Amino acid sequence: MKYKYGIVFLVYFVFCAADWLFANIPIINALSTGYFTEYDIFMNLHTSLNGYSGLQEIMVVYTIPVLIGIWCLSIQERPYILLRFRNRTVYMQTEMRKAAITSVGFSLIHEIVDYALVSRYLDRDMLKENDFLKYCIFMTLLLGIFYMETGCVYYIISDLAKNRLSALLGAFLINFVQFTVLKYMNGIWLPGADTIAPFDYLDGVLGVGGVLLIALRGVMVTAVLYILCQIVFEKRDILKNEEK
Repeated sequence: MKYKYGIVFLVYFVFCAADWLFANIPIINALSTGYFTEYDIFMNLHTSLNGYSGLQEIMVVYTIPVLIGIWCLSIQERPYILLRFRNRTVYMQTEMRKAAITSVGFSLIHEIVDYALVSRYLDRDMLKENDFLKYCIFMTLLLGIFYMETGCVYYIISDLAKNRLSALLGAFLINFVQFTVLKYMNGIWLPGADTIAPFDYLDGVLGVGGVLLIALRGVMVTAVLYILCQIVFEKRDILKNEEK
């Protein structure tokens, strides 16, 4: 299992680094025109809709590798495998732990890449003045919560549809719909909207307390989804003569 985690996280690192360079180098090169300050470039890197840290990447593009990672690390639901666990609750707790590690792992890698490369190309004193490190910490927290919610949705759909491929597609479509709604309709709250909180902190709209309250709301949503995962899985007929 450690080997699998290592492969998944290595792929995440390469993917995030390549995506950062592809999305951000053209923006950073705009410094040479003399029309933009480093602060302008910095804010553009982190408040655009479609950039490396943009809402489209977070809710649509990055949902794909996170879900694939959860799928690759999950245990196959075969009767002889499930019988190794004391009960269904223990099995689901094991799966949720893997989803949490995958979600937080991707989020941490995403922000480590962002912090390292932004620090490489932009003035570090300017980044310090704008609390960039704190922004990255908040982003890791909110992204981890959001992808954990996505993982829970994946398991719920998987148990209802009894098909993991359908669950991958279903969880992705739910995030895609969230993104579409948030893009065109202001003032509507959806779980994915919480990932905007670090941007609002960077912009001075939210303080530390506001971001933490939003994170707490995300934790509560995740807890509800986790309970639903347990309920749906408990009712699923996997073993014909399984003891309840």
